[in-house]
Amino acid sequence: MGGAVAGGVGSTVGSGSVPPARTERAGTARACRSGPDVAEACRELLRSGGGRCTGPRLLVLAALREHGGHLTVAGIHRRIAESGACVSVSTVYRAVERLAELDLVHGVRGLGGELSYGLVGEPHHHALCAVCGAVSEFPYELLAGAVADTARRTGFRLESLVVNGVCPDCQ
Repeated sequence: MGGAVAGGVGSTVGSGSVPPARTERAGTARACRSGPDVAEACRELLRSGGGRCTGPRLLVLAALREHGGHLTVAGIHRRIAESGACVSVSTVYRAVERLAELDLVHGVRGLGGELSYGLVGEPHHHALCAVCGAVSEFPYELLAGAVADTARRTGFRLESLVVNGVCPDCQ
């Protein structure tokens, strides 16, 4: 699958700083995440990425926006079905795959290797619950110094980290 995918503890993705494509679309992604007109914000996000505004893509973006975090393809499909729309799991998978190629969503590999997807927006890292697999985003700035120091020491160009822990619900 295209797009950025982060994998286990200390995993890194991409090149040194936040990619220009992400920062250019961050404002639109923020609007899709929290704006009053979800459908129009999601349409604009698709257009800015060069994608067509198909029904399934809009449904996927809306499901992720309404959830406010990361979901697996099955979780996205469940939310879409709960909204009353009828879309197959394979259609959701293809929509997510294309949105990842357009760098509008990104994946984080969770427990058992399953991907969980979230909207691309402000630069952030991920916390992954080692018990239930929940994924939570936290601002890039919280670890900016540590990331820069690690990059300098290792020579890696770091973009995003995934850290394991135990979420509040599982503690």
